[in-house]
Amino acid sequence: MAISSHRVFALIAILLPAGPVAAGAQETTSPHGSLTVDLDCSACHEPEAWVPAKAELDFSHNRATGFPLLGRHAAAPCAACHFDLKFDEPKIEPFACGGCHVDVHQGKLSDDCASCHNALSFLDIASETPGIPLHTRTAFPLTGTHTQVSCETCHADDQAGAFTTLDTGCFSCHEADFAAARTVDHIASGFSTQCDDCHTTLSWQGALFDHVQASGGFDLVGAHVPLTCGSCHGPDNELLFPAPSGQDDCVACHQSDYDDQHAGSGFATTCLDCHTVDSWEGAEFDHVQASGGFDLVGAHVPLTCESCHGPDNELLFPAPSGQDDCVACHQSDYDDQHVGSGFATTCLDCHTVDTWEGAEFDHAIASDGFDLEGAHAPLTCESCHGPDNELLFPAPSGQDDCVACHQSDYDGQHAGSGFATTCLDCHTVDSWEGVVFDHAGASGGFDLEGAHAPLACESCHGPDNELLFPAPSGQDDCVACHQSDYDRQHVGSGFATTCRDCHTVDTWEDAEFNHLQASGGFDLVGAHALLTCESCHGSDDPSRHELLFPAPSDQDDCVACHQSDYDGQHAGTGFATTCLDCHTVDSWQGVVFDHLQTSGFDLVGAHVSLTCGDCHDANNDLLFPEPSGQDDCVACHQSDYDGQHVGSGFATTCLDCHTVDSWQGAVFDHDGQFFPIYSGKHQGRWSDCATCHTVPGDFSSFSCFNCHEHNRTDTDRDHSEVNGYVYQSTACLSCHPDGNN
Repeated sequence: MAISSHRVFALIAILLPAGPVAAGAQETTSPHGSLTVDLDCSACHEPEAWVPAKAELDFSHNRATGFPLLGRHAAAPCAACHFDLKFDEPKIEPFACGGCHVDVHQGKLSDDCASCHNALSFLDIASETPGIPLHTRTAFPLTGTHTQVSCETCHADDQAGAFTTLDTGCFSCHEADFAAARTVDHIASGFSTQCDDCHTTLSWQGALFDHVQASGGFDLVGAHVPLTCGSCHGPDNELLFPAPSGQDDCVACHQSDYDDQHAGSGFATTCLDCHTVDSWEGAEFDHVQASGGFDLVGAHVPLTCESCHGPDNELLFPAPSGQDDCVACHQSDYDDQHVGSGFATTCLDCHTVDTWEGAEFDHAIASDGFDLEGAHAPLTCESCHGPDNELLFPAPSGQDDCVACHQSDYDGQHAGSGFATTCLDCHTVDSWEGVVFDHAGASGGFDLEGAHAPLACESCHGPDNELLFPAPSGQDDCVACHQSDYDRQHVGSGFATTCRDCHTVDTWEDAEFNHLQASGGFDLVGAHALLTCESCHGSDDPSRHELLFPAPSDQDDCVACHQSDYDGQHAGTGFATTCLDCHTVDSWQGVVFDHLQTSGFDLVGAHVSLTCGDCHDANNDLLFPEPSGQDDCVACHQSDYDGQHVGSGFATTCLDCHTVDSWQGAVFDHDGQFFPIYSGKHQGRWSDCATCHTVPGDFSSFSCFNCHEHNRTDTDRDHSEVNGYVYQSTACLSCHPDGNN
């Protein structure tokens, strides 16, 4: 921590005894002890504040000694420079830094400290301008990596203080680097020792070398850029091959490459006509110009030179007369595939320059009118032509003369059929199969429709195309062919032979029969629709179709067929035989019976789930008196009433308390109908019915006096003015119907 000198004085004055006062000074006890100081205290101190001194010590010290205390000197104690703290006996002479700092550089540097340091910080190198090192005053400013080295790196022991005597050239310090350069020996290469021609002070690596200037005009461009010096130069920097005469003189260095690939080719040695400076590969060669007009297009593009040229660049076959003279090179291909065919040698009529395969041939033109279409298109030439291109069968007279080639096919399938040889009437050019034959036209009017469509010809015709049964008179004359089917299923039935009245052309099964019309008025509806004929008609004699029971008089005459069902379930009930009153045509079960309409009594609530036997006997007689109306419950439930309410005086209007849904859970309104015991003054004042109803089972009898024990004399007196008063419970109720006074 920095301590100002005047504070040091004050501290010393306290610790040391007072000394004599200098002449002219006032007699006083000096706070500075034995120090000889000016007694004009105001020279250093403020009268208002004796401590601290009014000015920085450097100001006072400079005035007294001529040596201002700046920087670290201001923080130094007085004893560091003065003997016995006597200002007039300093240890050193003013400005003689070496007196204090003699051992800092061990005698190696000048004792003029101010030439490098300033008083503010002895550890910082002095500068004329902040940020610019002092070394800029010398002939060798420190830049780049030189700013990071110590002084001793360049200034050895025998050069103490001799900063300006060093050689400022790079070579004087970097001679060993020059000789040991890794990429090329700079000594043997003849490179200049002026290192900063290529290198910088930032880094020894990444030197910039001007090859154009050094080589007399040859620039390193393209693929030459990444090459090492040793790729083209020997240990002594000499070229390994003749020096190029100019930038484009590639063959000077690449003669061996030219010889390997172009010897005897007659190619010019101006390599850049085809190659680039970026790569030896991927040369661009103008074959049209070099060959006198033949361009490499299509499949010729990827061919190597050797595919067409010999070692001396000569063609391996006659030179083509033009771009389209394919046969000049491809005579052997023509001979292999077209010899004797009479095909022209103008190959591009069918082939393309892209591939020899996939030729496009205009058969219509070549054959005088017969085009290869449909199934003919993918055929090979050999399918129809022999080795010499001749047809293997008579030439067709036209596009539709199929039988010229397909006579054997016709004979194999249609011999004796009388079919015309105009094959395209039924067949197509796409396939021999999948024939489309107009049976209606061929047969005189009978069309193959429905189930007839997929039949094979043999299903109806013999080997000579004759019918296996009488020819039908028309489209609907089914029985002509199906007489045996009719006889097997309908003989003796009286059914007409107009089969399509019931059947369809799609299937013999699932016939649709109009029973209503055939039976004279009885339609098969509901559950009858699913029945088989045998369910109602006899089957012992297949020739007959009689009913197994009397014929119904009309659609609703159910009992004609269902008399046994009626007798089994309704005998003696008196039910009408109009079955549809309750049943439906869909099911015998699930009867809907209108009990209200039949009896006048509707089955509601708990009555709905009852069976008929719960209330009726076998003869449909009621098991108890008939109710007089819908609410006459007691007619049937007298025994229930007697069991629970006999002698109670309850009315027999059961629905006052009960419901038609359940006998249980009766709701009885004692407060509303009789006397308030669930509200008013009597609420909670009784425990059971016997509290008031003293006669068991007789709820019409009750007593007020079990709870209200009135003295009759007093009661009579209190009611003396009441007209008709009597001492009875019923009289109490008459005047007190709600229990109030």
